[in-house]
Amino acid sequence: MPRTFLISGASSGVGENLACRLASLTCCPVLKKEGLAMHLLGRDSTNLERVASTCRDLLAAATSTSSSSTNTGEAESARPTFKVTTSICDLRNGNAITEMWERDFITAHGGKLDVLVANAGVNRVGLVEEQSDEDYDTVFDTNVRGVWNLVRKAVPLFKQQKSGQIVITNSVRGLRGSATATLYCGSKFALRGMQDCWRNELQPFGVKVGSVFPGGIDTPWWDSKDRGGRDPGTSNTKGYLQPEEVTDAMLTLINQRSNSNLAELRF
Repeated sequence: MPRTFLISGASSGVGENLACRLASLTCCPVLKKEGLAMHLLGRDSTNLERVASTCRDLLAAATSTSSSSTNTGEAESARPTFKVTTSICDLRNGNAITEMWERDFITAHGGKLDVLVANAGVNRVGLVEEQSDEDYDTVFDTNVRGVWNLVRKAVPLFKQQKSGQIVITNSVRGLRGSATATLYCGSKFALRGMQDCWRNELQPFGVKVGSVFPGGIDTPWWDSKDRGGRDPGTSNTKGYLQPEEVTDAMLTLINQRSNSNLAELRF
């Protein structure tokens, strides 16, 4: 059975970088042997399909190299399988999550999940007295409820398997506050508290839960509507982390030894 990943926020930035690195089959030693199945989530259909197509090309290149050296007498059923599927999904909507899970993920990948990567996030910057109810709902529904919705779906599978892993993209703003970032910081603090609860709940079932806490990352997010409060092209990301630096940390969590259970990797 292939190693199965579900990655949210996969249409750009860190999520895209992680998906492509997994598809190259060089970052996780077991993938060439066991196979890889990825289900990518996003809200931008054009970018999500672009990422999925890139991943399929990377898989084709990686597997053509390995298959050329495979014993031609090996049974077809014994060979590892590789697959990339996608869903356009609003993580804030519990009904949409249920539909995605049952219609897309379970249909494509069966009742198996090895790693859930909760990576999607948004921000609305501004002084507290200037922010609206809509700002609050947008940030907390995406950054907190969205992760909670995914985890609620994944946990029954993990418990049944007695294995699994949740990897969360948090932020240094989940460790300390910052002016004009009330909503973002508050949502990331909440997410850190939820992570601690999930670790305690799921450790008896052999399920690992860990987060990465990066600072600013040089991605298109800074000039997107999900950033909020900035005109396109005005954000200065010089000196920020590159997406691959964050995925390095994620892969440290994913590749940790079976007798380890790392909780946090901070930048």
